[in-house]
Amino acid sequence: MTRFQRFIRRMESAGPRVILDRLKEEWHDPIDEEANEELLLEKQLWVLTAFQLQNLGGSRTTPKPQCNTGKILELYGNLAEVFQLSAMHSRHKVHYLTTEPQRPMPLPGNVSYLTVPQPGVLPYPWPDCTFSHIRASTLSSLVPSAKLPELLRECYRLLAPGGMLEIRNMDAAPVRKTAGPKMRAWIEDRLSLNLERQFRCSKPCMLVPGWVSDAGFELLTPTDGVGVMKLPCAFDPYSFDVDAELKTMVGRALWKDIWGSFIEPDPVEVAWWWEDEGVMQECLERQTVFECGAIYAYKR
Repeated sequence: MTRFQRFIRRMESAGPRVILDRLKEEWHDPIDEEANEELLLEKQLWVLTAFQLQNLGGSRTTPKPQCNTGKILELYGNLAEVFQLSAMHSRHKVHYLTTEPQRPMPLPGNVSYLTVPQPGVLPYPWPDCTFSHIRASTLSSLVPSAKLPELLRECYRLLAPGGMLEIRNMDAAPVRKTAGPKMRAWIEDRLSLNLERQFRCSKPCMLVPGWVSDAGFELLTPTDGVGVMKLPCAFDPYSFDVDAELKTMVGRALWKDIWGSFIEPDPVEVAWWWEDEGVMQECLERQTVFECGAIYAYKR
């Protein structure tokens, strides 16, 4: 196992306080590009570890495929997703499909890296029933809505019977009844129009499960131990509530990873909604939350 794979295994045993301390820690400036990539990777791995801890309610058990082809596909996630998968499934071959060129940082030996010019180009270059597990975390932001049903059918083709599709969804805007006018205006002005221009699905938590079912998959229900999480947009720094602060930091990091590329720089505005004091005060008062969660579905 690589250093990062061993590191990920140790991360899995960390509690909320340890994870929060690592995310809040002041990181030293890297000395070169490779060190910078390792630093970014470690930060993203702590975020993923925190998400799993929060999503599973501390049970630390996730649904598993009901077959084993020895092969897993990661669709377009960031490199941290790939390292996490490779450590969790060190005896499997992890195929990574991405639009990013391969980095100078060495990959784990069980990872196969394939770069494509743009996401969502079908068919994928593997035969039927190749994989026992397919995972995706940013589909809604990478692929136009109209292409998602066809892409999900392609995932169905690639999975062996008993194979599992795992998709993480996060809506672009907070839950409507919790969002105030300042937050709604920020999302509308800085994000929504750009999503509409590029035909992206802004409400994947509502729509993607239906498309997954239509593609032939059998969805796990929330009572099976997984569901949609509520991630607060702001926390009270005087409450010393570790879970609330950790959920807030995870929510911001995941939102930025999924939707951040659609935010265009504005010379007179702050870069992110959590840097706007007025928006943050409103979110704290209204207890504004985003919805985010992983869905799991099987090919029967």
